[in-house]
Amino acid sequence: MLHKRLTEPVSERPSYVAMHALSFVAEGQQVVYDASGARIRVRAGQVGVMRRGLYTLSDLLASESGAFETTVVFVSDAVLREALADFAQAPRGSASTNGLSVLLGGRAGQRVRVWRNEGNTPLTNETTARAALRDLLQALVAEGGEESLARLRGLGETPRRPLREFMQAHFDKPLTLADYAQLSGRSQRSFRRDFKARFGESPKRWLVAQRLERARQLAQTGQRSVSDIAASVGYTSTSHFIELYKGRFGVTPGAERALTV
Repeated sequence: MLHKRLTEPVSERPSYVAMHALSFVAEGQQVVYDASGARIRVRAGQVGVMRRGLYTLSDLLASESGAFETTVVFVSDAVLREALADFAQAPRGSASTNGLSVLLGGRAGQRVRVWRNEGNTPLTNETTARAALRDLLQALVAEGGEESLARLRGLGETPRRPLREFMQAHFDKPLTLADYAQLSGRSQRSFRRDFKARFGESPKRWLVAQRLERARQLAQTGQRSVSDIAASVGYTSTSHFIELYKGRFGVTPGAERALTV
């Protein structure tokens, strides 16, 4: 669970959603949009729902009192399945297809505020956390009915995405091959097979080449540090990034950057 309170508006705040995220807005508004153009506006008392694997931008807008406040609760696929298992199937066509949606959140939001005020008491160990999150999801369904049920269920239904388009949009994210497979709607075996058919090489080799080419472009501008460049193209280890860069281009990114400064 993550709590945010801001007194100044923020525009285009980037976020990569590694787990399903529920943003309970208490004050102000949150406008969330992704690279495809999908957009939601979450007002106070509502919940913004974001599917795992999305890279989004958010505008955080203050209320008349001059503040923006939200609490973000992260939910795994396993907890989602457990919480929704006892409900009947929702009607077809009501689930969100892009992974962004808005739910009513009054009663569930009250629970989240209590958790926050008590210092995340129900979330201190796995057993109580799973039970608390199940109750929270079921409260959202109780308030929003079939539409909320369909939208929450839709989070666990990762669509099969066009591989070339998906990889071009996400090659610079800090993801593993297993992540890419799951987020593109494939098993790891079918991901590797489909990737080789479309790109003519292994996903690992292609990813390294794409990331390093983008890194070289950034280094040649001379405007960003080496650690910042590494993070920008999906590498969490700067030393590993430098090693790969020098192996491909014969110079370190720092030396390449120095030539343009």
